[in-house]
This record gives sequence, structure tokens and C-alpha cells, in this order.
Amino acid sequence: MHSYPLTNTRMSKKVPAKSQQRREQHGRIFVIETPEQEPLEHELLPLATAARMSSDGIIVLDLEGKILDVNEGILSLLNLSSQDDLTGKRAVDLLLPEDRPRALANLQKRLAGEELGNQVFEIVLGAGERCCVELNTTVLHDACRQPVGFGVISRNITERRRTEDQLRYRLGIEEAIADVSRLFATTTDLDLQHVL
Repeated sequence: MHSYPLTNTRMSKKVPAKSQQRREQHGRIFVIETPEQEPLEHELLPLATAARMSSDGIIVLDLEGKILDVNEGILSLLNLSSQDDLTGKRAVDLLLPEDRPRALANLQKRLAGEELGNQVFEIVLGAGERCCVELNTTVLHDACRQPVGFGVISRNITERRRTEDQLRYRLGIEEAIADVSRLFATTTDLDLQHVL
């Protein structure tokens, strides 16, 4: 029987390449063996390297929401130097306390197969500065299609949010000016005498 690491060499958990799945049907137990497959390390290595070096943050969680692995992008976002600062901690603890119940509910919804798309949350960085992040979560499965955890891609959208807020503010001012202009354009000279 062959085994290979699930996500990286630091993890001690091994996943067998040949596995059995048991199913019960009408009182009988069936054992289904999946064919033995060698991992194609030479094909997976470039993808793993790209994920590790991505500027978007990537977090691998177990089914309980604890952090198993992270890439350089999330370390950079959080201003951390080592994966050890995050490994084993609950991912929701990175979020604002008021956002944690929604994040946990989203994990359960994803586990149930619901598509959520990108979700926006705020996190607090070490210096107390807030950062707006967009998270996209997917369920990770083993060879038998059983859920084993979550993959979370995070993108810092703080600057985009600031720009959107500034645009909304400017549009609001322009709309107010246009309303006032329309008011004066429809006002007659007699109406202006009452105003003055």
C-alpha cells in the first residue's frame, strides 16, 4: 500500500492511495475498493508551488475550521512571518467577533453543498487596523469523495471598498446638486421673492 502527504511535507497525516469504502444496502455490507493510484507528483508540484506563492491568501482548514496550512499570500496579508503563527488555530478567530457566527454557518452551508459565491468579511490586523477581505470557500474531498476539510481563498479588497465608498459619496453629492439645480430651474421670479 502506498501513501502520500495530504497537503505538504510538514503534515504527519498520510492518505492511502488504495482505500476501501463500506456501504450497507438491504442488510448487506459491500466493500468497494478503489484502484491503487500513484500520485502524479510531477504534475501536482507546479500547481502546489503556484498556490503557495499566490498573492491571494489560501487557507486549508479541517472540518472543524482549524487551520492546517496557509500560503505566503495570507501570511503577507496578516503581517506574519511563519505558518506556525496560524496552524492549529480556528480560522474564524481571524474575523471580527460579530462576523464569526455567519462564517461558521457558511462553512456548514458549503458542507451541505450550497453555493455561496464570494463572501465579504472584515478582519483586524495586529496593529488594530481593519482589513476587508473577500472569501471564497470550497469543500475538499478525499479519494472516496468524503469531505476532509475546506479550502478558502481570500483577497484583500480594502482599497476597492474605499474607492467604491468614495464614488458613492461623490455620486450622492452630484445628485444633491442636480436636485437643487432642478429646483431653481423650475422656480419663477415670484417664488424667489418669497425665499429671499
